[in-house]
Amino acid sequence: MLAKLYFLLRSFYYALLYSFVRKEVDVVFYYPHHFNRVEGENYFFKNLVKACQEKGLSYLLLEEPDYNSNMKRSHKAISFDFIFVLLMFLRKFCFKKLSFSDKEFKIVSYLKIFFFKSLNAKNVITISQSKIHFLKAFFPKSKLFDLQHGIIHSKNQNYISNNNASKNITDNNVNFLLFGHKYYDILSKSDKSGYYKENVHVIGGTSYNIKTNHSFFNKEVVVTLQITADHSKEENKLILTELYDIINNNQEFFVKHDINFYIKHHPRYNHEVSIQKLLDFDFVFLTDKSIT
Repeated sequence: MLAKLYFLLRSFYYALLYSFVRKEVDVVFYYPHHFNRVEGENYFFKNLVKACQEKGLSYLLLEEPDYNSNMKRSHKAISFDFIFVLLMFLRKFCFKKLSFSDKEFKIVSYLKIFFFKSLNAKNVITISQSKIHFLKAFFPKSKLFDLQHGIIHSKNQNYISNNNASKNITDNNVNFLLFGHKYYDILSKSDKSGYYKENVHVIGGTSYNIKTNHSFFNKEVVVTLQITADHSKEENKLILTELYDIINNNQEFFVKHDINFYIKHHPRYNHEVSIQKLLDFDFVFLTDKSIT
């Protein structure tokens, strides 16, 4: 409780400070703190922050709280708790007749009268499409990027809808920073509008010649689940059912060849769907060990 109060007061201080003190940076990094998976640091932004330091670019880390996460908070980032709490409150009780995007712009127009009104950035980089409507309203002149952090596929409605780039992307003119060209191909080929061909940037590895294989199969299969609050309960049930069916339909083979499955929860597993029926198989186990 004291820690939450500390970060709330800390965020209020900076919200006021950058209303009176002008702050202009090349890059603002915005992220929910559940991405702090290595000692209170956002591992996904680590190389981008390092690149800013090496190139002499100014930057600012804005950390959104996740009160359901046990990850450590960063003391290097500016806490965004105060604005986040205000945003959640105003979303729930005000401007109910407006569309979601219009509501975000309206809320920001009031917030910036008092808070962070002197903070400007040339570029804003977020992750998992966190607060893209809000960030576009908050930094209207900035170029907005979303950093890939997981698997992208053509059926994901956050990226592709009716064979076009999703409206939440095009409305906010979001650019994407991707791990590799294969993900670029998935988006560009699935999008008939051509949006992704112009607004996707590959910043990961580009070599297709390096291929690493195990020297032998150790008969251990790690499955990283994607059951999170990002999905509806029905979507989470479907993920579980599909995995269960694969294991159940092939269990004779797995038992015969002594193959074990290790189930690892997503860092934001929300306990909404029980995985007990997977663990009822004698060769399926739950693990919290690193997969690297």
